[in-house]
Amino acid sequence: MIMVCTKCGAELKDTDLFCLNCGEEVRIVPDYSPVEELVIQNLAEAQQNEITFENAKEAISEKVIINKNTKKAKPKPKDKKPKTPNEKCNHKSNHSLSLMIAAFVILVIVVAVLWNLHKHSFEYQYNQAIKNVDSDNYAAAYDYLSDALKTDDSNINARLLMASVYLELGKTEEAISLLKETLKMDQTNEEAAKQLLEVYSEYNYTDELTEYSLQLKGTHLAEALGDFYENRPVFSIDGGIYDKYISVELTSKENSDIYYTVDGSKPNNSAIKYSGQIRLRGGTTQIRAVAINESGDLSLETIQEYTVNSTVPDNPVIKPASGVYSTPISINIIVPDKCKVYYTWDGTEPTEKSNLYSKPLDMPIGQHTLSVVAIDENGITSNTIQSNYDLEFETHFTVDQAYEIIIQRLGGELVDDKGAFDLECSSAIEIGGYNLYVFDKVYGTDDNGNKIYGTEKFTFDVLTAETFYTIRNAAGGYDLTPF
Repeated sequence: MIMVCTKCGAELKDTDLFCLNCGEEVRIVPDYSPVEELVIQNLAEAQQNEITFENAKEAISEKVIINKNTKKAKPKPKDKKPKTPNEKCNHKSNHSLSLMIAAFVILVIVVAVLWNLHKHSFEYQYNQAIKNVDSDNYAAAYDYLSDALKTDDSNINARLLMASVYLELGKTEEAISLLKETLKMDQTNEEAAKQLLEVYSEYNYTDELTEYSLQLKGTHLAEALGDFYENRPVFSIDGGIYDKYISVELTSKENSDIYYTVDGSKPNNSAIKYSGQIRLRGGTTQIRAVAINESGDLSLETIQEYTVNSTVPDNPVIKPASGVYSTPISINIIVPDKCKVYYTWDGTEPTEKSNLYSKPLDMPIGQHTLSVVAIDENGITSNTIQSNYDLEFETHFTVDQAYEIIIQRLGGELVDDKGAFDLECSSAIEIGGYNLYVFDKVYGTDDNGNKIYGTEKFTFDVLTAETFYTIRNAAGGYDLTPF
């Protein structure tokens, strides 16, 4: 395919950018750009002007040669030839091209400088850090925040965000240090204070948490923190070292639900719900408590640590020893000094809510396990001691038969001046060589679930069916009255 100039029709080569005949631009680029078009056009005009200038030089040279060969004549003064419109247009085009190129270069430089300034600005670095935090890219967020704080180290929001990033990267000490520095810069910043308290609580800086909580007490910052600080649990007894057992009570400003732990873990609504005083015995106990209001908001955690120094009391002694018995024997327990002894007959661990030992026990019929424990005045508990008894002896009447006979002889009604009662036979005694079933009066149970026994008993001779009103005397024995 032959290429020709669109202006003069001269034939063009594939490599030509301008028509060598008339200087017209050769359009070979399909995409049109106004700036490139203008540049190429002015370059073409410049090339054309160069061609015209060269032609003019040749013509002048030829004229000079002709004049040399002719008679010399006095030259006449030449009038200055005015520029043609085309020459003026070409001069203006060259000047415009230079200005446009210079303006374009300046524009590129300005844009590059502005972009560089924007890319290193605080706003750009901070916004990029937020985007990376939102996408859990904490390492990149750290880099952006570092650059942002180099630009503006006093920006509180950037400092708080950096503290959070530190925690995500496992740099707890750095987070605490940054938050403390921030609070020195702005001592009334509640967000920084709350974040520092939460870090102390979450990462078990218990001493620092307690110390800073006390520093805030009564300050405007504490008031600004609202329920988070004001509704925290209050302990009735301060932590410390004590020589006897103590009972700690917890309260909150809004009577919110309080949850606590004693194993060192951070409390939440899955911890132990506070319902009454916490009794502390021997050893060291750390209580961590938090209040939760009606909206489900957790307060600041409160922590106290207690050490109770006390010696474990001696173990109680049970007599007689474990064994199989054919005759009922009273069971005595030696109570250690300054202690109380509690017991059970069902093999369970006795506590202060169990039966209190105050007098000898009747040996139960059949196989039974007696468990006893001593608790001193400081609430310290001894080891639990057990004895196993198996009482089997000759009888002519069963316990059920004895029960029916006693009720019949009482007129069929089990009521006295204390109210209605029932009869319970679980033991036997031996008096004067006679074995007797012992029936206790039972008036129900107390708040701890223990049976309420009367002082008066009924006894039944297992061989003769004789019945007796029975009362324990001051010497520890029994006084019997037949009925």
